[in-house]
Amino acid sequence: MDIWSFDAPGHGKLTTNRPRGQWTLEEWADASAMYAEHVKAETGLPVFSLGSSLGVAAAYVGGILMGGASIPGTPRLEALAPLWRSPDVQKLLAALGRSARLDCGIFFNFDEDYGFAGAGEQKRLDPWNTWTYDLASWGSLFTFEPRIPVTENRKPILIASGGKDPTFPPEIMRKAAAAIAGPVEYYCLEEGTHQLCYFTPNISRRKSMNGSCSTFKGTHHE
Repeated sequence: MDIWSFDAPGHGKLTTNRPRGQWTLEEWADASAMYAEHVKAETGLPVFSLGSSLGVAAAYVGGILMGGASIPGTPRLEALAPLWRSPDVQKLLAALGRSARLDCGIFFNFDEDYGFAGAGEQKRLDPWNTWTYDLASWGSLFTFEPRIPVTENRKPILIASGGKDPTFPPEIMRKAAAAIAGPVEYYCLEEGTHQLCYFTPNISRRKSMNGSCSTFKGTHHE
């Protein structure tokens, strides 16, 4: 099994043409699709995309989704979409520009998500982590309309989460899985926390990836 990875637009090292924390989900999803095509051309193997946490938003079209329910078109995101798409909110974001930001270190409790004290400070040791998002970039998570709606999905998807994940507990993940058409499987690792990709990296191999294949993951260094 080959494993390929890339930084999402506006994250990590993929910030040569814009400030860090500036991105849209549309370009992130497009980058995932183009990278999958590249990996397929290079290896000739079946390709599964793997997204963890927020990364599931860009990896949902035929892949492995770990520890996140932010899947475009599912009820959780669609419930907030009208607010973010409203003319008033769009005018406000345009007026404030980059001064309106989401502070990831405050918005997310990494100690709680990762299941141990000091996780947040440990993440700050990585100079490539992204700690603020333009609010308009964050809003694109809710305004993005995928080319293939989840109700028309036909590709295999494995959704996995930790039974001890405080952000996306099993009941939320089951609802996300139920909203997606096609061959979808939900798996709960009872002892797992939020970041299965970090702490239980062999879950995908154990569950559904026997044989030869390529996997790539789009890291976002949040």
